[in-house]
Amino acid sequence: MSPSVSGKFVSIDGPVFLIVTTHLHNVGLSRIAFDQEASSLGVFEYVPSEDEEIWSVNGSLLASFRVFAGKDRYIEPNEIVERQTLIALPRISTIGYQLEFEVLSDSGYEWRATTIVDKSA
Repeated sequence: MSPSVSGKFVSIDGPVFLIVTTHLHNVGLSRIAFDQEASSLGVFEYVPSEDEEIWSVNGSLLASFRVFAGKDRYIEPNEIVERQTLIALPRISTIGYQLEFEVLSDSGYEWRATTIVDKSA
């Protein structure tokens, strides 16, 4: 299984939205059933800590979304499943956001992909 996630900002009549693309490719030879309740897309906002010479960046979970809610229950060998999600942001982070795409199978296997969408994107 090969998951990936990407994101980009888009402004629609003033407000800024985040378009998130999740991509899942079953590179194996077996059909994999998803755990629809546990598979998720997490959106974390990066917040710089203050009072330090070197900034450490902490991720604060803004929202978590189910990615396979009622849609895909499984993926066949060599199949690709891709979804896009439009997310309204409460504000634009001064640094950026981390996206975490987590896929769990009914049999207990887990795959994860993360990416950073920075303010300049």
